[in-house]
Amino acid sequence: MDAETTEQVIYPIEISGWNVNGEFFVERAELRWNDLGEKRISLRETVRDGAVVFARLMSRNADSPAVPIAYQAELVPDQRSRGTIEMKLVPCQPRSSELEHTHSAEEQLHEVGVHEK
Repeated sequence: MDAETTEQVIYPIEISGWNVNGEFFVERAELRWNDLGEKRISLRETVRDGAVVFARLMSRNADSPAVPIAYQAELVPDQRSRGTIEMKLVPCQPRSSELEHTHSAEEQLHEVGVHEK
């Protein structure tokens, strides 16, 4: 096997999120997950580079549906084909704010209350 060839597994998924027009969409797609850990999908819907989308594994067991997982969609340049756009899915990381590190939640609420008066 040559160094550039990677094996991939394909999973049927449901992708949802907001398109470039701000409209919510739900689309079925195939998640291609290679042995390097990279996840890619082809979407018919156009989403912004860096948009948050939700992927849910299409479960064969209706009694235990899969939970959607948030990903950041990154556009793969020059990968348009047959009306689809190639996107790489990167797991979303929780964001921390500067306020979190400098003020307690009670202090933040107090500051908001002071500014609203």
